[in-house]
Amino acid sequence: MMASVSAIRMTLRGTGGHAAFPHLSVDPVPVAAELVLAVQSFAARRVPATDPAVISVTRLRTDSDAGNVLAASVEIELNVRTLSRETLATVREKLPQLLTALAEAHGCTLESEFIPRIR
Repeated sequence: MMASVSAIRMTLRGTGGHAAFPHLSVDPVPVAAELVLAVQSFAARRVPATDPAVISVTRLRTDSDAGNVLAASVEIELNVRTLSRETLATVREKLPQLLTALAEAHGCTLESEFIPRIR
């Protein structure tokens, strides 16, 4: 038996700004760090140990190349591997809900796209 392979691609948006004035912007980078931690705990606490999921953060990139600029957005990609359709449905539905709520709690928005069966 082999696991299914899917992905979730997300764009986290804040407002960006100058690093000297972080209080004037919504910096999505620390929010992205919180989302990564939430992803790591999701499979351990929301998916049954008897029907596991492996969820890996495989891409994390900002839109800023400058060292003194707070990014306005962060791209995050997750690789999702599950053994059953039920667990895949849980990850597909519940994980984006959790991450969207966390993003909104910090004043950011999160767009996510589920990509089934990547190769």
